[in-house]
Amino acid sequence: MPHDALSASKSKAALRLFYAQAYARCAEMLSRTEPGGTAVELGAGPGLSAQFLPQLLATDITPGPGIQLVADAQRLPFADNSLGAVFMLNTLHHLPDPELALSEIQRCLKPGGRALISDQYPGFPGALVFRFLHSEPYDPSAPGWKSSAAHPMAGANGAIAHIIFVRNRDKFHTLFPRLELVSVTPHTPLLYWLSGGLKSWKLVPDALAPAAARADSALNRLLPFCASFADYELVKK
Repeated sequence: MPHDALSASKSKAALRLFYAQAYARCAEMLSRTEPGGTAVELGAGPGLSAQFLPQLLATDITPGPGIQLVADAQRLPFADNSLGAVFMLNTLHHLPDPELALSEIQRCLKPGGRALISDQYPGFPGALVFRFLHSEPYDPSAPGWKSSAAHPMAGANGAIAHIIFVRNRDKFHTLFPRLELVSVTPHTPLLYWLSGGLKSWKLVPDALAPAAARADSALNRLLPFCASFADYELVKK
């Protein structure tokens, strides 16, 4: 998660709601996870979990005010079978080698542990925004999973999560036989874009942000293909 997400969320009610919803979905996943083991957020950026879900151990590859542990998601400093849950929010597609991170998640999760990976999704209007209006590349036809970006925070392929868990699902299960993909849940068609994301502008005044969030959720329920993001939930066998 970009480190400037904290300052942007402070000035934008709609963006705060976007993050609040993301951590609420993580909390719901934790409620279904067997007790025991540490719950970790990988790529926590500014450490927003301290506000929304403080039981998460906030980790990132670079230090920051909200980061409790500096750790590379591709080389985790945790023992085998020691983690109860893993959460990643818009992080997987920024990693140079997502396969390494998934291998580490498989190693570190205890049996019955869960991972929730929230990332970009090619629904509507997400597919159009990501391809034509977003600052990062979005290439669902990319042949491999590794990133060739000179700077992973600016040039990573936003389609990686969809490639791994949807297009290449059979490959994923072959490479990671102990990680079962139990659900792919598209969500949030418009709220992030209405908030302006990490840009300086916003399309929704703070007073209307709650109404925009409710309308966004209703649109997703009525038309499930309307989604810009998705949650990919894994459980370790």
